[in-house]
Amino acid sequence: MYNIILTLEPQKRRDKTNSYAFSIDVKNFKIEILDYELYSMSQKELMTLSYVCEIINENPSGIAQSKLTRRLQKIAREDYVEIVGLNALWNLLKKNNNNKFIIEKIRGQGRSGYTNFYKPL
Repeated sequence: MYNIILTLEPQKRRDKTNSYAFSIDVKNFKIEILDYELYSMSQKELMTLSYVCEIINENPSGIAQSKLTRRLQKIAREDYVEIVGLNALWNLLKKNNNNKFIIEKIRGQGRSGYTNFYKPL
């Protein structure tokens, strides 16, 4: 099966314009609409999200954000893999909340008195 995957993003934002991802089967020209968020990620984002999901799934009762980031950085160093920086990581985690895992705010040692806690779906 030969597929071409296209991601389209509007150059000028107008009312009701969205970004899309398509898969085109070149044998029968069948077009399928895909999840744009998944197909528009960079290799670093995909690798980071893969490691994050692996860490969260290893902790079925959940893991605090600080432990998650320490574990993520340790694994990436051991595997000699480049991952996204912390600010990009927070945005990536927020985008995938309720999609790949669940983020809960609990009372903790964070600056605001709360910390994010990550649980598998």
